[in-house]
Amino acid sequence: DAGFPTFEMAGHGIGMKVHEPPEIDAVTDEPLREGVVIAMEAWVFGNFRRDGGIGVIGTENQYACTDKGYEKISGLDESIIQVAHPF
Repeated sequence: DAGFPTFEMAGHGIGMKVHEPPEIDAVTDEPLREGVVIAMEAWVFGNFRRDGGIGVIGTENQYACTDKGYEKISGLDESIIQVAHPF
């Protein structure tokens, strides 16, 4: 509804390769198991540049699945809530 394109994948497993199962998307129903490390990604492609053209906004955080749920092991510090904007 906001005009952004739909995405194929929101995350994936991490191991010996960059992208490994399980794939986190709208159709995969494989449960996450203890010991699995996943990358959750949010990428938006669109006209974000001031003078037109294609721009990209993205973030990726890694989580370890534990017996108690999950543990964030890398990514952005979520306490960062504002950045200076030059415009």
